[in-house]
Amino acid sequence: MRRVKLNNSSIPVGNRKYGYTPPRDWGRTITENKHIPSFTSLVPDHQDTAGRGDPGIQAYTDGASRGNPGPAAAAFIIITATTPVRENSRFLGTATNNHAEYEAIIMALTAASDITHGCIDVVSDSELVIRQLNGLYRVRQPHLAELYMRVRSLCTRFSKVTFRHAPRTDPWIQHCDLLCNRALDSAGY
Repeated sequence: MRRVKLNNSSIPVGNRKYGYTPPRDWGRTITENKHIPSFTSLVPDHQDTAGRGDPGIQAYTDGASRGNPGPAAAAFIIITATTPVRENSRFLGTATNNHAEYEAIIMALTAASDITHGCIDVVSDSELVIRQLNGLYRVRQPHLAELYMRVRSLCTRFSKVTFRHAPRTDPWIQHCDLLCNRALDSAGY
């Protein structure tokens, strides 16, 4: 594994793992890896989330909007090893899907800070939000920039935060999606 420090003009390509370590390292640290394991609950070493050798915790998040913008909800589930520890969902009112995805991450980081101040792996099915949080995409929308800054400030509560994309077929992401749909249904949408 090779570690590469990027400046703002570099654009990484290929199969890589992105991480953020506040506040010691305000730059982006990239760990190059030939194989990033599947992080579904069906994989036996599911708990070794970032190759750290320790289980840490994972926060799976999802945001949903029926219409864009439209009635929206956000949900998360926090797991240690393969055991769910906490889950929650919330109706957000009228919002865009990206707004709902950011709110889900904010909810998850806030809840996780009550559990640990160590390493956390945040997993979402929103490629845009994950790439923005990893510094690959700029945040151009003002309403998302405010949410982005809230996420970054919550990251300082942990020793290490990684943001990772997972497909919608991941069982934990599907569970979060179910929680979002239940929140929207109970709000009458």
